[in-house]
Amino acid sequence: MRIYVHGNCQGPALAKLLKEAHPKWDIVSYECFGDKIIDELHRYYHYIETADIVISQPISVKYRDRDDLSLGWLRDHVRRPTEIITYPSLHFEGQLVSCRSTVIPGNRMQYHDVTLLHLALSNAPLDVTIETLDSDTLYSSHFIDNELRLAIAELQRREESHDLDLRSSDYISQHIHHRHLFYVINHPCRALLVDIANQCLERIGSRKRIENHGAEYIPFPHMPLPASYITYLRDCGINPKFFYADLETFKFNEGSFSKIEYWVETYKYLHSFPTEQLKLAASQPHVASFLKRLSQSNPDIFGIEVWDNN
Repeated sequence: MRIYVHGNCQGPALAKLLKEAHPKWDIVSYECFGDKIIDELHRYYHYIETADIVISQPISVKYRDRDDLSLGWLRDHVRRPTEIITYPSLHFEGQLVSCRSTVIPGNRMQYHDVTLLHLALSNAPLDVTIETLDSDTLYSSHFIDNELRLAIAELQRREESHDLDLRSSDYISQHIHHRHLFYVINHPCRALLVDIANQCLERIGSRKRIENHGAEYIPFPHMPLPASYITYLRDCGINPKFFYADLETFKFNEGSFSKIEYWVETYKYLHSFPTEQLKLAASQPHVASFLKRLSQSNPDIFGIEVWDNN
């Protein structure tokens, strides 16, 4: 059995999980945003032309200004009757609450804590910034519930719009209060990827199933939950130590940092940008809408009132 898995960084992770169930199967994957797939186009084309099953995320037309990376191109170039199974691009903003990508590169990762971005833009003193981010009342339980609801609705919308064969929204809805699901907004933890992989196995008729416990294939970067999310879990009757492995540490390929160390470094990093660039990042619709909701939920945050009328 030859299986080709196509997608972002989640694709190779999914391929490794399927290999756990069927180590003798020929299972390969490329990250469609990387250099390797371009450098090895002949191998990529060969896998598409010879695969028994292709598993793909809904990669858009003209991705990277190319015709040959999209899901539509795959459909036109697989051999018949190769089955194409589609799965979601796993992107979820709810659990980490304030984690977003912006036009400014993040510090050590491509993401920002946009509450920290707001505080830097507002020239909040460093001690106020740290105290705010570390507060166990920064995000109320009602606010977190609403952010989770919005994130799940957006995930369901994307799944429906692409008419995907495999879905993640049901699993996330069922486990959001009981399981750590994302290290950052597009790096799912093993359990969520296992659910997608087991859906694949069921669809192709394999009786094997993958266990939740095992290697994490995309563990970095790792952004810890906000302190107020821990309060939220306790309000839900959940012991956080059974929910999450590390509540205090930012982790990267190059090393780990305590929350305070990372926030101080990032505070200085953000202040290295001109104010206009910070404004541009904070004014992006997905960031500004979050900050507006936050201003209405917690008006005591330093400078947050500027977002109330945006």
